Parts: sequence; C-alpha cells; structure tokens
Amino acid sequence: MGNWSVAARIFAGQLVLVTLITAAVSTVLFLVARQQNYDRAAQRMLSLAVAVADNPFVLEAVRSAKPTEVLQPYAEKIMRDTQVDFITIMAPDGTRFTHPDRQEIGRKYIGSTAAALRGQPETEVYAGTLGPPVRAIVPVRDGDGSDRALVAAGVTVTNLSVALNARLPFVILTGTAILALSPLASWLISRYLRKVTLGWGPEQLSSIFVSYESLLHSVREGLLMVDLQGRLVLYNDHAARLLDLPLRRPDSPPAELSSLSLPEDLRQLLLSGRQARDEYFATEDRVLVVSQDPALRPRRPGQQGAPAGQRIGTVATLRDHTEIQSLVGEVESMRTLTGALRAQTHEHSNRLHTIV
Repeated sequence: MGNWSVAARIFAGQLVLVTLITAAVSTVLFLVARQQNYDRAAQRMLSLAVAVADNPFVLEAVRSAKPTEVLQPYAEKIMRDTQVDFITIMAPDGTRFTHPDRQEIGRKYIGSTAAALRGQPETEVYAGTLGPPVRAIVPVRDGDGSDRALVAAGVTVTNLSVALNARLPFVILTGTAILALSPLASWLISRYLRKVTLGWGPEQLSSIFVSYESLLHSVREGLLMVDLQGRLVLYNDHAARLLDLPLRRPDSPPAELSSLSLPEDLRQLLLSGRQARDEYFATEDRVLVVSQDPALRPRRPGQQGAPAGQRIGTVATLRDHTEIQSLVGEVESMRTLTGALRAQTHEHSNRLHTIV
C-alpha cells in the first residue's frame, strides 16, 4: 500500500467504510422489521385474548362441571378463523382447559401468569410447548372482580419469521443499492483526487513539498510564480528581500499583483505572462535582471514520453545587479583615472624630452 496514490487509498477506505455501513444499516433494518413484527403480533394477540376473555360464554363455561368439553371446540374454531397458533383457556392456577395439542389439556401452563392474576394484561415471548411464541395473557373475571380463568393467545416465532421474510427483499435491495452507488461516488471522488495530485501518494507529495521548500529557501536567486489569474502564488525568501515583500509562509494565500508595491514595468511583465530573457528593471534601491518562462503542469508518474501538461502560470527569476552595476561604475572610474594618468605621464615624458 506504500505505492498507492492518495486517490487509490481514499477509494479503498471509502469502499471498506461503505461496506461496513451497509452491513450495519441492513442489520438495523432487519432488527427493526423483526421488532415491528413482534409488536404487531403482540398487539393482535392481546386484542384477541381480551375479546375471548370478555365473552360471557367463556365465563359460563369455566363455571361448568366440564369446561374442556365446551371450550375446546370454541377455541379450535377461533384458531381456525383468526389463524393463530394457540388459544389456551386455563384455571387461575394454570391448569389448561384447552390446547391445540389435546394431550396437554389438564397440565400446567408454561409461562408467566402473575401479572394477569393482578388484573394486568401481559405480552411476552416465551418458550412454550409449541416453540417460542409471541403471546398475550389476560384474566377472565366475574361480576365481583374475582379471577375465574386466564386466556392466552399466541403465534409462534416460526410463523412470524415467514412474515418477516417478506420484508427481507427491501433490506437486500437497499443494501445492494448502497453498495452499487457508493463505490461509483467514491470512484468519481478518487478520479478527481488523482487528477489534482497527479497520481502521487502521500509519501511522494510530502517528499516533494519538503524538497521544494528547502530549495526555495536556499536558492540565491529570487523566484516568483504567478498563476493565470494574475496572483502571486509562490516566492522565495530572496525574492522577498529583493522586492521588499513579507516572508511567505506555507499557508499564505495567493496575493493579487495589483495590491503589491512593485515597479509598474515589472508588474506589467508578470501580468503579461510573456517570455523574457535578462531584462533590466529598477526599483528604488536595486537593479534587477528578470527572466520569465511559462510554468507547465508536470506529467503524471509513468507518462515520461507524454507531452508537457497545460500551462498553469509563469515562473520568473530575479538577479540583483546593483552591486555589479556599482562595480562597473567603479571600473569605469578607474579606467578614466588610468587614462588621465597615462596621458599625464606622456605629457611629462614629452616635457622631459624637450628639456633634455
């Protein structure tokens, strides 16, 4: 992964992240769908159990000598009509009067009845004789408020899973759509990043930045880079000293040339973007020799044979000729003095010759 570009690393990271998010979202959707099915089933079972418990026929049947003979056909008919897995009517101590499996009649009910005996309808998921059902338990009371029986209605989790599976296509389609669209978005982002970073990796970019910064600070000529919008985007310390500019920081924003105190002829050269070779410009206290060339976008890695990239601005170099000009003036003065001395020497020689 050390040779991967920034774009490739971001694409891989986004792909892994999107995959994890998709798995998490799909799991959450599945769990929410399951809980909603449980809640709807519990509410439906509670309504059914309350309806059975409020039927006066049930209260009369549990008071009879043989409640099973009366209530079992009644419970089986309700189960067929409502498509529930069981309706159990039992005594307050949990002894069953009805059950889908007739062998269970007369045995103790498996589950919690404490809340129902206190007059509070209860719903729960409990492992009973038919598997783990979602069920509701309500009391059957007579006119004076005494508990005469309990009614439990439920549907097994297996049947709930069939209803839940009907929502799985939505979860699968949602996850598939996210997995299909997210890599496309990641690819577009990585393509843009690959374009702006020229396909280089973070280590390469860091090395290039450090090298360029070291070069800019150490070179003994002034360097200026102007973009196509006429902004000074880069200059080194020597250029700052030559043009009386503030020292540049790595995070310094580009500066408009019109806002800088530069000689007007030098400003026009930088704004024109034309190529220049060793042209002289004078500031208040310096004489500068300026050369200017176009700045081209570098080639991407692996494109050594390709033509140079598009133009992104101009690069100008500044050389200080103030001292040279001063030395030239001194040399000219020395030449003039030497000529005068030579002429004077010749004059003295002539006079001496005449005297002799």
